[in-house]
Amino acid sequence: MKYIPQALIDKLNEKWQIEATEAQPNLRLVATQATVNTLISEPIHEDIPSAFGDVAIRQLPGEKTPSRAYAVCIDNGITKVYERHFPADLDNPWQYIWTLTNAKDVGIEFNGNWVLEANNRWYILETEETPYLFWIGTDDALYAQKWDDGATQIILDIGVSQISVCKGWRSTLMLGLDQGLIVGYLKGGKVYYRAFCYQDTGELIWEPSYEVTELGTGNNTLSVFRTNDFRIGFVCENAGQIKWTLSQRNYAGMSFRPETVNAQVQNVVCLIENTKNVFLQSDGTDHAVADIEGLWFLQYPTTAPTLSVTRTEKINVDAKNASGFKLFLNLPISSVLEDLASKITITPTMTVASVSYDSVLQALVITVSPNFVRSIDVTISIAESRGAYYFKHPGQKHPLEALSGSVAREIISLYGNAKNETVNAEINNPRVILVNAVFRYSVHKETAAATVQGVSVILTAVSSLPI
Repeated sequence: MKYIPQALIDKLNEKWQIEATEAQPNLRLVATQATVNTLISEPIHEDIPSAFGDVAIRQLPGEKTPSRAYAVCIDNGITKVYERHFPADLDNPWQYIWTLTNAKDVGIEFNGNWVLEANNRWYILETEETPYLFWIGTDDALYAQKWDDGATQIILDIGVSQISVCKGWRSTLMLGLDQGLIVGYLKGGKVYYRAFCYQDTGELIWEPSYEVTELGTGNNTLSVFRTNDFRIGFVCENAGQIKWTLSQRNYAGMSFRPETVNAQVQNVVCLIENTKNVFLQSDGTDHAVADIEGLWFLQYPTTAPTLSVTRTEKINVDAKNASGFKLFLNLPISSVLEDLASKITITPTMTVASVSYDSVLQALVITVSPNFVRSIDVTISIAESRGAYYFKHPGQKHPLEALSGSVAREIISLYGNAKNETVNAEINNPRVILVNAVFRYSVHKETAAATVQGVSVILTAVSSLPI
């Protein structure tokens, strides 16, 4: 029989004693399998009753994973906006940002473009910088607004009881195939929706309201969702039953990976034909250099947009002079603008002082020297250049094409009569003054006649503006 030390016996007796007296401490560990970009079920705020809310995820162009989440909640009838940075861990809790308004229901969603992720076989939504907010006001009207920009606020409908928002699918190849940013809502028990989407002309507008007649009337709740097979769905609760319907697919050019062509230059051969030998004295330093510069391989559909100037503005100095121009573009370009100033022609002739690109305004900024008066017409032409590029098609760079714009003079037009104008003049109470008069008293009655000839009207210049 092996001897057991007394210290070990005491340790074993202590273990049973702790369990018997229920004095043993317990630790409960809850582990959840998720990625760093998954929003785990956590409270956005505490000690505040919340009735309604919605969450949207942001992933900007160039980001490999989502970078931020936004939430909008109704706290005691007041709409509040929150944000959370990724990765979604304990070090990045939800933070309150600002208060919107009083509301009965709210929604939040990003607009953006669907882009095929380079390393995978699915599309991701590259979002805009800020989301759109939707809410039902105390007047039962449905409002939409781009983030905190009150100038973009619009009323989409009235008499609304509930909303749900979702970003639909948009074709990457055909401009008009866009389900848009969709807000569904209940109105009198019926289901309606409006879509903020691109038209065939390239214009982005809110389309009219449409009723989802398949869901009938008497609906109590509504949820709008997006499917992986390029549809939009509407699901409702109606008298204890769940009803749902799906849209048509919008998968033109998106259900399979596009074909790609990788090109590179190899084995370059320099051929010199019809040579003529000229023997000269040489110091042994003669050499020939051949290189390829500015080589582009372009492949894109015929529907791809072309870079152009949408509008122009003067860079203001004062009420009389301006120092340059802003040319707003329909597509963003790279900020590399090598030697672009030499390709700019301005009429009347002006010296280009600098050229830069404002990525926020999506505009070329051209300054001239010296400043010019604002009362002249100006035309600007920019020759095609390979000093910068833009994406004519997803993943397809294209050199800058020729651009042109014009800036109209700033004048005040004064409109007169189309016919020749006349001036009527009359003389009242004329007086006849006799200078060095000689009186002949033998004449009893004298008469003096006076005429006015050659009346002229003089217009005095009061401004440099044309009449």
